[in-house]
Amino acid sequence: MKFWALLALLLAGWFAPGTVMVFGQETDRILINVVGDIMLGGSAMGTFEKSGYDYPFDETAPYFRAGDVNFANLETPVTREGEPIAGKQFTFRMSPDAVPSLAKVGFNLLSLANNHIMDYGEKGLAQTLSILRAYHVGFSGAGPNEAQARLPAVIRVKGKKIALLAYSAVLPASFYAGKDRAGTAFAFEESLRSDIPLARKESDFLIVSFHWGRELQSFPEEYQIRLAHRAIDLGADLIVGHHPHVLQGIEVYQGRPIFYSLGNFAFSSYSPSVHSSILAELTLIGNRIEQIELIALNVYNPVVDVRPRVLSGEDAEAVIDEVTEASWPFGTSIGWEADRGWVILR
Repeated sequence: MKFWALLALLLAGWFAPGTVMVFGQETDRILINVVGDIMLGGSAMGTFEKSGYDYPFDETAPYFRAGDVNFANLETPVTREGEPIAGKQFTFRMSPDAVPSLAKVGFNLLSLANNHIMDYGEKGLAQTLSILRAYHVGFSGAGPNEAQARLPAVIRVKGKKIALLAYSAVLPASFYAGKDRAGTAFAFEESLRSDIPLARKESDFLIVSFHWGRELQSFPEEYQIRLAHRAIDLGADLIVGHHPHVLQGIEVYQGRPIFYSLGNFAFSSYSPSVHSSILAELTLIGNRIEQIELIALNVYNPVVDVRPRVLSGEDAEAVIDEVTEASWPFGTSIGWEADRGWVILR
């Protein structure tokens, strides 16, 4: 097609929304949204009993509904069964009534590899897996044994296979799955060497999630950086981290992004230490990330009450500045325009 004819078609709006022309060929773009920790229970139960479980997503739902892949860390079992683990300081659980809202808003990939998914034992995990399957929500990182905990979740989007592997690297060690023991997938080197190349071979785009680091620490530990680089060297396309509950920096390694910690998202804690988070929107064209936008969020629950609020103006810029500063040690450049941050990939 000649240049002027192509330009005329573009100006006339003849190509469908969500379609991008690359060297004369139509290529569907895939939007991947990634956020931090979700835990809808605990001290906010009164809020959910009054306002329902759609309430936490009132302000962010348009982003997830526009997304093709929506990923988060589910920091809780979803259960009415089991007993809380004895001797653990904090134990969480979320009502199964919350899952329809998660599915409706568009969450279709969840990490279960964390230090709370076994808070209500094997019964609690079993009900979690059952209800997520019932609502067709993909998950990875926990299962009735180690082999199943290490299986990738794979979803099909616009003819592409998007896969997720999830691992925990935090205590308690009693939560790690074994040959005949339910639990989480631990980030053993031999597991990564085995799992990542195989999942990459069977998918078009591979997300690897790690639960790692120290709570409330703003810079990753050295082992987090080593794990992230190793996962990418083995074939991961995107690394997403959780556990610190606060934002950490973003690195672009071998052209692939690493979000060391996205902080909390809709998380039922009223800690004065947790103020801000981001929703990262990645645009995938073919099998390549072409654009990363950062949407700043207020997650300070004494103000937003477990309903993340999209920020704008100076408030949004302050959060993006925080991420930019945390990312400088990795040599990552982040631009700012129209209330959003933009990660410079190349």
